[in-house]
Amino acid sequence: MKNIFFLLALFSGKACFTQDKIDAKPENGIYLTLRNYTEANLFLPFINNSQGSKFREPIGHPNEIWIKTEDSTYKFYFEDIWGYRREGIDWRIYNNNAYRIEDTSQICIYSMPTFITYTPGITNFFSKDLAAPIHPLERKELVEVYHSNQSFIDHINKLPWYESIMKWDKNKHQFEFLNWLH
Repeated sequence: MKNIFFLLALFSGKACFTQDKIDAKPENGIYLTLRNYTEANLFLPFINNSQGSKFREPIGHPNEIWIKTEDSTYKFYFEDIWGYRREGIDWRIYNNNAYRIEDTSQICIYSMPTFITYTPGITNFFSKDLAAPIHPLERKELVEVYHSNQSFIDHINKLPWYESIMKWDKNKHQFEFLNWLH
């Protein structure tokens, strides 16, 4: 009887551990295509600190990202991939630049770390959808891209020049201008 309880405890512990491993979402990998991103299908997926894999951004090799595994190094040129996931954060590649994906609910909002005169900051960008070109998140760019949405354009044009388009709607947890899109 003691042996049965011991085996039951051993196998149930093993089952719990295995289930955790199966349910763990990869924190890293490559999105070869937009479809891979929308279906959350990563190429060479791995979880941080596991499997001996890691990302590398090699010095002297701009516009490349490498995944180093225990036995190989896989090199990806930005022009050949749609994006990647690194440490649980998704990035889209566009015109050989990596943009952090912030939101894809109404329009796509991206950010990019910047360093101006040795001061770190963030610049925001947008696109109409995940396949559309990426633009700086500025009034004139929004007006140009959404020129056919007259009510949206009217809202932007009604803003005083000194008010930022980047006001945050605390209730909806999004930029206020997204409320104007219909």
